[in-house]
Amino acid sequence: MRGPVADEEIFYYYYTQISQEERLLYDAMLALAQNQYNDGSYEESRLVSLDPSSEEFSISYTRAFNALVNDHPELFWVSMSRAVYQCRYYVLPSFGGQYKVIFSLVFPEAGEEGSGYSGMDLRNQYTEEQNQLRSAADVLLGQVDFTQSDAGIALQLHDLLLNCAWYNRDAGFDDYAHTAYGALVCDSSGNPGGALCDGYSLAYVYLLERAGLTAAMVSGTAGSADGELEKHAWNIVCLDNAWYEVDATWDDLDFEVSPSDEGYDLLMEALSNEVYMAKIRHYMFNLTTEEISSFTPGEEYRYTSDRGWVSLLQPSVHIRFSESESESTRDYITPLAPLAEGTYYTWSMLSGF
Repeated sequence: MRGPVADEEIFYYYYTQISQEERLLYDAMLALAQNQYNDGSYEESRLVSLDPSSEEFSISYTRAFNALVNDHPELFWVSMSRAVYQCRYYVLPSFGGQYKVIFSLVFPEAGEEGSGYSGMDLRNQYTEEQNQLRSAADVLLGQVDFTQSDAGIALQLHDLLLNCAWYNRDAGFDDYAHTAYGALVCDSSGNPGGALCDGYSLAYVYLLERAGLTAAMVSGTAGSADGELEKHAWNIVCLDNAWYEVDATWDDLDFEVSPSDEGYDLLMEALSNEVYMAKIRHYMFNLTTEEISSFTPGEEYRYTSDRGWVSLLQPSVHIRFSESESESTRDYITPLAPLAEGTYYTWSMLSGF
């Protein structure tokens, strides 16, 4: 019977999109992060043709690192700089002028006077947290009906994620709320499921990858259609060779309604209608890039009764970071993501509503 795939069978999307030389850097960094005995003293070396002192190498390194932490949400502690990569290099004249780049993964806190931690202590801590993340994902994957289609599995995982996570508006920039660990285990304050948009997105990637599906996180800005935009992250998912955009964060809607609000009774009626709320909680599920880039809720998102009608949604936009913005955003992988043009596996098609 089909079920979660083995780690070696996972398809890591961004790895396939970077250059061969960038894959060498990615592989070296991955090997260090996966070495459970690495206390900061282990090293990985690779031969490259790019001059490590050049801006071109800096961009390739950043792209490789971006790809690594987005492909591997389980390395959340690396993405949050709980450990950092360092490298040195030297030229090899006998190898046609290639450069030998030597990587190490160090644990900054371990060297602080009075910290009481060694590099191995920290590495063990992160290994335990990774195990917690895997166990939490296993629980959700154990609730999935793997006899369904890939699209059906993706929908189940979307809904399980929303049941697990909640949007933690109070989390800081260095909080685990930005990671899959935050969404599936807890944020840095110990709040179960406390996550921000990148936490939701990376958790969805992690679940989909382990289910054998292809997915990635993309970043950009999003907000109301009138130009009030903020940095944001969401997902693209590949189903039957077609890509779809999904924003699980925005689907996890939280409405605050007061008796003093105009149309309070109608709003409460809409919020208590299971079919209507199911539609609302999937309005950002499996859209095309064109649709999510300029979303205007149609009549299908209105709740209508003898009291009148109400819509809980507003026009919005999602704009990905472009290649021309990479220097300022330091995001060199979102421009590698494909446009989503899939239109078949909509929520209404999968749910029957």
